[in-house]
Amino acid sequence: MIRESKFEIREIAPGEYAACAVIYADAWNGVLPAVPRKISEVDFQAETEGERILVGILDGQIVGYVSIWEPDSFIHHLYVGPLAQGLGLGRALMSHSEELAGRQPLSLKCQLANAGAIGFYKSLGFEESRDAGTDEFGNWVRLVKTPS
Repeated sequence: MIRESKFEIREIAPGEYAACAVIYADAWNGVLPAVPRKISEVDFQAETEGERILVGILDGQIVGYVSIWEPDSFIHHLYVGPLAQGLGLGRALMSHSEELAGRQPLSLKCQLANAGAIGFYKSLGFEESRDAGTDEFGNWVRLVKTPS
């Protein structure tokens, strides 16, 4: 467990998947309303199977999370709920993810329609790679951060 300013960051515990599914659905549908998704607890668990999940807690409530596929140092999900947006939780979760990756480059895919997220990742030192494509949700680009 790590305490970052007002947040507690720790591994997800049994029984907390539903809270993360709600944050995921709310955040996704808030920034990508053209491709809405319903995300249940079962969907969330299936999409993050085998991943390391860290949750951000504020005032005893899960307000964000990151899921990492550790063999590739790949950030699969990073979502922060509306109660914690703009408070630094996204940065704190990414900082912890970088620590877990060690000397390995950290990467993620981001929908091009989510310009705010792309700007956020670039502010953390991520750069767009040549790896890009289109999936059922639209055009995406891979962003990579190489440790300095």
